Amino acid sequence: MRPNDLELLRLIEGTMLELGQEVPSAYSKAQAQFCFMLLEDLANRWNEAAHHLFHDIRELEEILGQARDLLKRLPQDDPQVSSLLQTLEVALQGGVGEDLRLSALEERHRRLLGALERLLCLCEDKVNEPAYEALMPVRSRAYQHLRREAARGWTFWDILSFRNYIMKVKQSLPQES
Repeated sequence: MRPNDLELLRLIEGTMLELGQEVPSAYSKAQAQFCFMLLEDLANRWNEAAHHLFHDIRELEEILGQARDLLKRLPQDDPQVSSLLQTLEVALQGGVGEDLRLSALEERHRRLLGALERLLCLCEDKVNEPAYEALMPVRSRAYQHLRREAARGWTFWDILSFRNYIMKVKQSLPQES
């Protein structure tokens, strides 16, 4: 029986581990270990990517659809509202459909996140205006969704980026003598 994609990654990881033991220099061993970490990260993402994207897209469509319906009830004299409504209509067209390739799901996800960003900008601009009060629960739901997406799990890349950020901050601080 032919191995699936995830099993192929595991086979590559195993081969990398064996090769890493045969390499004499510390640098080569470190590079092999780095490749192993990259493959492990890829395997973990690959295993759950379509599932997460599919459910994220459905939730984003619900949030943006609810926002669109609420915005339609508001006076359309504000150009920010009318522009956002057009953006939401375009973003909500099509749906996921039958194409479950990661590239198609990621493209749909990006478009919906772009529309969500515009929605949140409007919400922040109108947060204290009574006419937009009905939109604030949608704002909360949008932020909850973004927190869930962001907190799905820190990867090697997140930790590396955070470490680099902290190093830059430390370098910008005045040095004590």
